[in-house]
Amino acid sequence: MIVMGIVLATLALPFLLQSRQSARRNTCDYRLTDVGLTTLFVAELRTGKHFPGYTNEQALDAAGKRTKTGWQFELLPFLSRHVEVNMDTVPKEERFNPLLFLPGPDKFGPRQKHYEAYGPPGPDATRGKTPDLYLPEFICPEDPRSKADKRQPWTSYVANCGMPDNQTKDKKFPPDWPANGVFLDEFGNHDPVIFTSPQFVEDNDGASYTIMLSENLDASLWTDSDEARVGFLWAPGDADGRHTPDCLVLFINQERGTGDGSVRFARPSSEHPGGVMMMYCDGRTKFIDQRIDFRIYFAQMSPDGQNAKLPGSDKPLDPPYLEVRK
Repeated sequence: MIVMGIVLATLALPFLLQSRQSARRNTCDYRLTDVGLTTLFVAELRTGKHFPGYTNEQALDAAGKRTKTGWQFELLPFLSRHVEVNMDTVPKEERFNPLLFLPGPDKFGPRQKHYEAYGPPGPDATRGKTPDLYLPEFICPEDPRSKADKRQPWTSYVANCGMPDNQTKDKKFPPDWPANGVFLDEFGNHDPVIFTSPQFVEDNDGASYTIMLSENLDASLWTDSDEARVGFLWAPGDADGRHTPDCLVLFINQERGTGDGSVRFARPSSEHPGGVMMMYCDGRTKFIDQRIDFRIYFAQMSPDGQNAKLPGSDKPLDPPYLEVRK
């Protein structure tokens, strides 16, 4: 009987491990969906109806100083409202506008209190301060940091920040363009033309073909405001549209677990075998194989591939990184 028990346990172990892994991946997908739909919801509420920047003004602190925060802070009031949305039942033309099928702005989630404390409505003691809050909504269960004894305000989910910023001295052109990515610098930019909105994405390459969010185990804190720490980026490879070893940004799941906060590690990564979970601008999540063709990858990173430009200049990218349609 002991031998039979050992045999049965041995046979059952792979199934149990697979079930646990599947459950963690489902939870990761659920949390990514909540973060993504909340992001789309917040974008529709903002003046100009554009996405948050990867860096934004959090509040004026007690001394009247503008303080920075990342793209996730603005989501706090509307996270975890536990809204079940079957995107397959939502008409395609309405998917990029979650106000049509989500609760209104008067329905808050459990994290509203943190926005009230650290955001513009907060008292002098906390307004504009950096919250030291570990929020499970921002962590994939497969992220090894979720099992740490002492948890920090990490994030597993990062935003499509386009190409690495390049701010020239004369500041004639923005550090990056809406054609290249979804989340740009809003703290230092006050030109409403240099923003990416869900409508802009839909009008150009389409919300269902443009990546909005991804996983990255080497991301930093959700309270950070550096694009390499709260975003993922892309950069041209060789002339044939292939990722090269000397590329400015690593490719999906390259050198996992060795991030140093640099632009190089601002790429998708996960503990899911073979790929990462991503969310598109239409609110749909999808598991992306890490062997995806690089041309397809950067084409889905850029919301308007026909007008992609070098950051900090008005020079169009060279084909194939500039999409040419006939």
